Amino acid sequence: MKSVPEKDWKRLQQLKPVVLDRFCERILREAISIANASGPTPHQRYLKLHQFIDKKDDDVARAFDDHRRSTALAKIMHIYKLGLFTDGEFAGFSEQTCKLVLELVSL
Repeated sequence: MKSVPEKDWKRLQQLKPVVLDRFCERILREAISIANASGPTPHQRYLKLHQFIDKKDDDVARAFDDHRRSTALAKIMHIYKLGLFTDGEFAGFSEQTCKLVLELVSL
């Protein structure tokens, strides 16, 4: 995948901790909801929670592991697809990067 301008790479590095915390908060809220759901047995809730965490672990890895400039575009795209950037955060990337991310996401 194409690398991003240096400015965008630095911006991603600055945003990474904020966006990761935001995602973890979302995951924890959803996990609590699953654990506290009424109806299913505790074992069924546990299995559902386990599946949920497995999927979210994959999302965390795709968005936040192995950050390099050569992987930055893919990371930005995945974070965008997860809805983790605010409008202002995303708009802070270069026009070229924003346009490319939006094109790739629409495929």
